[in-house]
This record gives sequence, C-alpha cells and structure tokens, in this order.
Amino acid sequence: MKFVLQEVEKYKLPEPEKTFFSIIENRIGDLEIPTTKLLQFFMDPKGEHDLGSLFLRAFFACLLEKDCGDIACDDAKVEDNRTDDGKLPDLVISAPGWVLTIENKIKAPLYNELDLYAKHADSRFPKKKPFFAILSPDGKKDNKSPDWKAVTYKNYCNALKHDLAKTMLERPISKWQVFAREFIVHLENTPFTLCNPTITMKTLQIEFVEKNLSEARELRRLTDCYRANLARELSERMQKEVSTDRQFVFSDERDPHWGFECNDVFGEAHFGFLFQIAFHRKLAHDSHFVINAWISNLTEAQQKQVTELFSRCCREGHDWWADRNGQFFDKREDAISALCEMAKKVFDFFGNVHPAVSA
Repeated sequence: MKFVLQEVEKYKLPEPEKTFFSIIENRIGDLEIPTTKLLQFFMDPKGEHDLGSLFLRAFFACLLEKDCGDIACDDAKVEDNRTDDGKLPDLVISAPGWVLTIENKIKAPLYNELDLYAKHADSRFPKKKPFFAILSPDGKKDNKSPDWKAVTYKNYCNALKHDLAKTMLERPISKWQVFAREFIVHLENTPFTLCNPTITMKTLQIEFVEKNLSEARELRRLTDCYRANLARELSERMQKEVSTDRQFVFSDERDPHWGFECNDVFGEAHFGFLFQIAFHRKLAHDSHFVINAWISNLTEAQQKQVTELFSRCCREGHDWWADRNGQFFDKREDAISALCEMAKKVFDFFGNVHPAVSA
C-alpha cells in the first residue's frame, strides 16, 4: 500500500485550470452571495458588458429544456429582490411579458420561503408570466413548491460555454468575454458548484487504477472509517461540552472536500458550524484543519448584539457571519475544542433554548 501511495504521485489528475477567481480561494462558486452578484451582473442584458442577453438566454434554455427563442430577453432588467416583509430571493429579473425569480443554493439547505417569493412576484408583476427556478449543484427541488424548477450548475455552464463560444467567434474579443469565460471555467472547477468536473483520464492512469483496485478499496475503507469516526466525535463532543439538550448531527454530504456541517434553527434564525479537513488547499502555516460558524436571518436587535459576541463577524446582506474567514489549526483536538467553544457562545447568546420550546 505504501508503494501504491508513492506511485500515485506519477498518475494524479491534473490541477484545475487557474482563473482570476481561484486566486481568492474559491469564494466565487463556493459562497452564494458573491456568486449571485456575478450572475446578476452577467444576466442583466443592459449590464456594462457586451454579452447582451447571453447569460439570461442560456439560463432559460436550461430551465425550459428547449430553445427559448420565443422569450424576449433583450429588454429584461434586474429588479429589486426584497419582498414587502423584508425577505430576499436571490435574483428577480423581469421583461414586458415575464418575470423570473431565481433562488441560488450552493452549500446551504433549501429552507427559503419559496411560496412567499412566488406570491410576491405574482402581486408585483400580476400581468407577467412567472418563472421560478432553483439553481444548485445537485438539482435541488422543493416538493411543496412544484412551480419551482431545478437548474443545475453543470447544465447551465454547458449552455453558457456553447453560447459564449459562438459569441467569441462572431465578435471581436473584449475583456468581458474573457471575464465571462473565467467565471464559467471557475464554476466548473469549483467543487461546491459542480462537485464532479469531468476529467478525461489517460490510458496509464486507467491502467494504474485497475492494477491497484484492491489497495484502492482498502484505502477507501480506511478513509470512510475516518470520516465516520470524525463525524461521531464532533457530534459527541458538541453534545457533551455545549448542550446535552440538543442533538448535534454533523454531515459531510454536501462537501466533497471533507467538510462536516451541522445546521439548526432558533425560531427564524439559522446557524451552522463547519469543521473541515483542509488537505485540499494550502492553509496558513500549513494548518490541517479549519473551523467556521455563521448565523443568518437575525433580527435588527440581534444583529447589533452579535457584533459584540464575534470579533471576526462580517455582515453580508441579511446574513451575519460569525467567523467569516475561518480559524486554522494544526491539531484536530485543538480545532474541535475551538469549535465547541464557538458553539457554546452561540447557544448562550440565544439562551440555550431549543426552537421547539422557544417563543
């Protein structure tokens, strides 16, 4: 097995193409807010770029699963995305005959009030045909809201590449065409966005895997056991050190880079904790573990108080991120202890009362 591990270096897959966006450590394609802001810019046909309605038409082609030549996009405009009661659908775009509402979900669960977003679109644009879409890596759907159709990042990027290639052949190259290509390539290479970019393997790579399937299976069993053990350790430590009245469940289902998330709610507020094994990227001082926590959908009063609780917090829209850039550790034990301490602060802030019995 040691020999196999040494040989892997010869056959490892190539690194993804570096883009302008990958320089800032995958914030684009990793986090919803900055990714949505770029989508908003490129989807606006009247935006300060020379791509017209390319991004918008490609999205409709994915949403409707057909050619969208009968949908007039050139006169579309990006609308204010705040509902009457302060909720924030990610994107609202309208044209004379239609209105499109898009909810962008990359890592977060789909807990948004989609029916409320739909009612807002109907009341604000009563004479326009409504379209509702959930853009996500894995094609998220809400069975309670059948009018909301799923669009995956993979299909959207494929449609964008096809249309952008035609545009770059037909028009002189501009900086915005270059930036658009960089954006699309980066989304394809960002694990959270597409999760499994298609990479063509060479013959020697295929033969190496086939030759060492038994060893690869044993390594997989070891790593699977490690992940399960770490998820259990995180849950038990949080249960013991933070709150015995809560059930903490850490899951790595949505993180291909060995990140374990635990999410919960306090009334209207949402919070999450992330523990990540950071072997996949270079961290400060060669650290191996990173932790992060966030709280979102707070009241105005809570927003003022939380700044005193977390010295590193940063506000983004209606969300307050408790530890925006993460904390790095060399030892697993130190990282888990710090995460428990951070969680205890959050629970103490909310009175340590479970949502089921809170007001």
